[in-house]
Amino acid sequence: LYGQLGDLERNMEGSHLTLGAEHNHRKRLEEALSKQVKRVSELEAENDRLNQMLDEQRRIIESYEQRSEEAYSVRGELDQLVTRNEEMIAQHQLLAQELQKRDQEFEEQQILIEELKQIVKEQEK
Repeated sequence: LYGQLGDLERNMEGSHLTLGAEHNHRKRLEEALSKQVKRVSELEAENDRLNQMLDEQRRIIESYEQRSEEAYSVRGELDQLVTRNEEMIAQHQLLAQELQKRDQEFEEQQILIEELKQIVKEQEK
C-alpha cells in the first residue's frame, strides 16, 4: 500500500511538473501572440500611412493631367491666334502694296495735273 501511495505521489508530482511546463509554454505562446498582434497593428498603421501617401500622389497626378489638358487647349488657341496673326500680316502687306501702288498712281496723276496746268497756262498766254 505504501508502495502504491509512493507511486501515486510520484505520478502526481510528474503531472504537476507537466502542468507547470504547460503553463509556462502557454504563457510564452500568449506573449508571442501579443507581440504578433502588436506587429500587425504597426503594419496596419504603416499600410494606412502608405495608402494616404498613394492617394496624395494620385491627386497630384490628376492635377498634372488636368493642367496638361489645359495647356494643350491653350496651345491650340495660341496656334489659332498665331495663324490668324500671320493671315492678318499677309493681308496688311497686300494692303500696304496696294496703298503704295495708289500713292504712285496719285503722284503720277499729280504730275499729269501739273503738266496740264502748265499747258493751260501756256495756251492762255
